[in-house]
Amino acid sequence: MRKILSAIILSFMLFPLSAVTYAYDSDIGLLTGGDDRLIAALKEEFSLEWVEKYVSPSFIQDFTAMYGSILPSILPLEDVLMSGEDGTVSIKDRSKGLIMTVFLNEEWQIESLSIIQSAPQADREGG
Repeated sequence: MRKILSAIILSFMLFPLSAVTYAYDSDIGLLTGGDDRLIAALKEEFSLEWVEKYVSPSFIQDFTAMYGSILPSILPLEDVLMSGEDGTVSIKDRSKGLIMTVFLNEEWQIESLSIIQSAPQADREGG
């Protein structure tokens, strides 16, 4: 029994629980692998076909009105980080200085989108 207890104590000394590290981004939090479908969507050019494929049918009209002029200048994303759970995904594109939150329905279609930060073009180009 003493040997087992000594082995357990030694293992905690050699491999402390605090040694476990997780990928974390200061803007969006604990990073996750993300949803393959959402990653694919964000790496495509924005188009009417894109909206029909990835946006919830109940949100298409409002989505197009709100983001139809913005997303063509944002998509495709290049250097994507994701964080999220329960259908809410925070996304950061490090190369474009963009942060957004996407809300997905049960079918993993976009229900809502919120662009939190978008660096001006001059900032992205270093000017």
